[in-house]
Amino acid sequence: MTLPAATTRSHYEVGVQYYDRGQYDLAVRELSRVVTSRRRAAGQDAVLAHCYLCEAYAGLAASHAEREDWAAAEECLRKALRISPGYADLHYELARLCYLNERFGEAALEVERALSINPDYLRAQYLDGLVQYQMGKLDEGVERMLDAVRSGLIVTANYLEKAIYLHQEAMYEEAATVFAAAGITCGEEVAGGIRLAKEQMSQGDAAGAAETVQSLLERWPDYSDLHNLMGQVWMAVGDRQKAAVEFREALALNPNYVAAQVNLELACGRADNQRAARASYEIALAMEPGNPEARESISAA
Repeated sequence: MTLPAATTRSHYEVGVQYYDRGQYDLAVRELSRVVTSRRRAAGQDAVLAHCYLCEAYAGLAASHAEREDWAAAEECLRKALRISPGYADLHYELARLCYLNERFGEAALEVERALSINPDYLRAQYLDGLVQYQMGKLDEGVERMLDAVRSGLIVTANYLEKAIYLHQEAMYEEAATVFAAAGITCGEEVAGGIRLAKEQMSQGDAAGAAETVQSLLERWPDYSDLHNLMGQVWMAVGDRQKAAVEFREALALNPNYVAAQVNLELACGRADNQRAARASYEIALAMEPGNPEARESISAA
């Protein structure tokens, strides 16, 4: 059955609201209706529905991973990658999942894909070194991880020091575990904090959400999702200037972050103008070069 245009629009709006609240399963349901509808949504909605659906699948994957439901997490990531194969974060998360399940060959392939899209992706560089370490390239792997840290990647310093000591003592299996703890397994804690902050915001507790996100940012300042969420907190209390600073920081860390770009346009009061639409289409094309709605719309935006 073809949805009327107004209904298609409402599915998009409701899906984004669910996404902002961290209710990723419901966001997937609503946004999928927009993407699969035979009646196209309006141009920018159609483009952004693809992008938000991709992000919602990633959030749902993180929820499954936190419960160690690895099969469900992988299914969500692969669905998202079918939507946007040019999204480096998704390849990184799939590589991390494969690594945690000791599928090092698959992890190597996915992290290579992430780095081919974004060579400056520090977390992917660190994971690349960790995968090399597990595959027997010990010294090369350590140097790759340390290069990422020297370039600005924030890791748990005491774990890193311990891992280096274990490596020097030829306790390689133990070292690999601690290297992972220093740099890649922090993701579950970040995801849990994001869900808590979104719950606090949905309950009207902006101050509590700000405290939750700030505590995470102090430990992991290179997580674009945290800066985007802090921007949303500032928007909720009416401080657009501080919100814009956070959205720009999120985009500096992840130039393909569609939600942060849209939020920045909202913060700057440009949500409905031509510039905002064109920026959204350009990011969507970077994520998904074959996206027909974006390609058709960018010349008209």
